[in-house]
Amino acid sequence: YVGPNPAISGYTTTKQTLLRVVAGATSGGAKFIVRSELIANPGNATKAEIEGLRGRFFATPGLGGTQDVALRSYLKANHLSLGTKSTQVAIAPSDNSTTLTLFKKGQIDGAWVPEPWATRLVQDGKGKVFLDEASLWKGGKDITTDVIASQKFLHQYPATVKALLQANNEA
Repeated sequence: YVGPNPAISGYTTTKQTLLRVVAGATSGGAKFIVRSELIANPGNATKAEIEGLRGRFFATPGLGGTQDVALRSYLKANHLSLGTKSTQVAIAPSDNSTTLTLFKKGQIDGAWVPEPWATRLVQDGKGKVFLDEASLWKGGKDITTDVIASQKFLHQYPATVKALLQANNEA
């Protein structure tokens, strides 16, 4: 189970020889959570609130990972540059449990994270949803986790892969 960006990277950097994306496993499970004072109407940021991200510091689960790319893309689409100046937005990678701790201590202003961490930032950290990533995708559907397998494993154990996919669908 990996995010779409690592799956694509692994597929393309090995010239399609190492792995295959077998299936999508989860959908729509990432959110941009911020301090409650940064958004009045959760999930419906105004232009002023988007501009209010300048000078703020946010976390993502990992540099180059799915949520990191999503946050960077969102900021770029809204003409916000990255950096540490007061007119820029800073991003740092942080594992999800550390992100929650930093958020609760007021050391970061928010994070673009997958579930269940988005809910934890809201419930335990008193944050609010700035953006539900599903709102960016047609019909609210996007793959947030892929099932991948090496080509060797797929050819050697096709019944195991099929059983894993069936169990995932049942769950």
